[in-house]
Amino acid sequence: MKIGLAVSGGADSVALLALLAPLQEKFGFSATVLHFNHGLGKGVGEDARFVKSLAARFGVGYLGGRGKTVRGKGESLEMAARRVRLAFFARATKRLGLDAIATGHHMDDAAETFLMRVGRGSGPEGLSGMREVSSLDLPEGRIVFIRPLLGLRDAELRDFLRSQGIEWKEDQTNSDTTILRNRMRRIVIPWLRENFDPFIVEHAAKCARLLREREAEIPH
Repeated sequence: MKIGLAVSGGADSVALLALLAPLQEKFGFSATVLHFNHGLGKGVGEDARFVKSLAARFGVGYLGGRGKTVRGKGESLEMAARRVRLAFFARATKRLGLDAIATGHHMDDAAETFLMRVGRGSGPEGLSGMREVSSLDLPEGRIVFIRPLLGLRDAELRDFLRSQGIEWKEDQTNSDTTILRNRMRRIVIPWLRENFDPFIVEHAAKCARLLREREAEIPH
């Protein structure tokens, strides 16, 4: 089995690499790090060099891509960046013959997605959020995604990296609260945790998981 590891250089994706790379022989898969340069902000070339060096450190292959992120009609910059990144993943899947691409999404991401979709009035399918396995068909090809870290908190992943002496890069855009997910992460969830439920992340992620399990039981 061939698996791509989507590594941006942030803590979650670096933890993904550090956790999965040593398991290749045991579980019979080969990994290749995938890194996409969106051409946004400062230090993007430095990020690519950093990720490439990490891939070498863990003894896995590396495939980098670069593109210009231009917003289409009605697109936010975040949406446009996702679009060009996914196109790169689809091309990489075809070029390398990948069976799946693993991402570093974790429990906090799942909780954020659930709460954002609650705010939009999503139905059960939307609220079930991030799945452990999903697929996406694009003009460039089909991608299968796996998310092995959904049961772990962001803080746990960072603690693991610190314990191993592994560095990561902080994405400068994560502090931009004009982006909805960042507002949820930096403002809404801390308020909810302090004033409503100290375990709001765990409970929101659990609700999404229960909805996924319920959906799987319903014949389609």
